[in-house]
Amino acid sequence: MKIKSQKLKAKSQKKSHIHSYINSRRSCVVWKYDWTSSSLKIFSLLLIIFLLFLSCEKQSPISEEKFIKVYVDLLILQDTTGTNSSAFDSLKTLVFKNHGISAEEYDATINYYNSEPKRWEGFFDKAIAYAEKLKNEAKE
Repeated sequence: MKIKSQKLKAKSQKKSHIHSYINSRRSCVVWKYDWTSSSLKIFSLLLIIFLLFLSCEKQSPISEEKFIKVYVDLLILQDTTGTNSSAFDSLKTLVFKNHGISAEEYDATINYYNSEPKRWEGFFDKAIAYAEKLKNEAKE
């Protein structure tokens, strides 16, 4: 009889343990669902903000027309000063001042073009055309 009562007691303990486990799992499932729905809203909002951020194309700090002129002027300057870097650096600041830009803006524009190398292709075509225009004007 004692063995039977121990078996019944063990069975009831298992049953109550499973029952409490099932109840605790239900509360976990409900909690996870609530957490997931609020997280889903937050995630959706962050995703929309991120996509809007990516869709806005970064703009060059210096307009392309001005950058072409500055770039060609610096190439001509570099060609005429040769290997004298101190003369080039001092004249470079004069070119920036003449065009109304700063060295930081110039560097940021270089980084903008370097971030997507295909931009350089169109830029170089326009820069060559501008340099040829300057050359033809100098001949006249």
